[in-house]
Amino acid sequence: PHGHSWLDYQDYRDRVGVFDGVIATFMMPVHLSAAGQPPERAWIEATSGNYFSMLGVEPAQGRLFQRGEGEKAGTDPFIVLAHSYWKRRFGADPSMVGKTVFINGHPFTVIGITPEKFFSAQWSIGPNAFVPATMLAQLYPNGESMLRERGGAGLQSLRATEGGCHARAS
Repeated sequence: PHGHSWLDYQDYRDRVGVFDGVIATFMMPVHLSAAGQPPERAWIEATSGNYFSMLGVEPAQGRLFQRGEGEKAGTDPFIVLAHSYWKRRFGADPSMVGKTVFINGHPFTVIGITPEKFFSAQWSIGPNAFVPATMLAQLYPNGESMLRERGGAGLQSLRATEGGCHARAS
């Protein structure tokens, strides 16, 4: 029932060889705004940089997180919009890719749109967008401790074995 810190996730990813891959996720409500539109309460999923590649997801528009992104705290202010949110909030405007939106007042560049049939690796809620977990310090009150301290808890993990993906809190 409890999560783990970013450092714990890195240990699982780098040192536990029984899984083909490990991703980290954290769901949170935010205020999301774009030019010409009022802020809106939205759910985002902060994820490890390998999130989409491990799940085998390809973008509907633009691109998703690339290898090496989402590794260093505060360096990748990117956002991937969920297809349904992009359609509802932005009228499925393809020019959204490359534009800036604001999450809790911080600028993020829209780099892509998820496919229509992809919702999330989480079972509980489909987020409106995805950002690198390494941006948590800018977006979440306890985000700095989740990234830099072992005691910081909140991230959930999903592990892939040869038999498929399995969600589990660690």
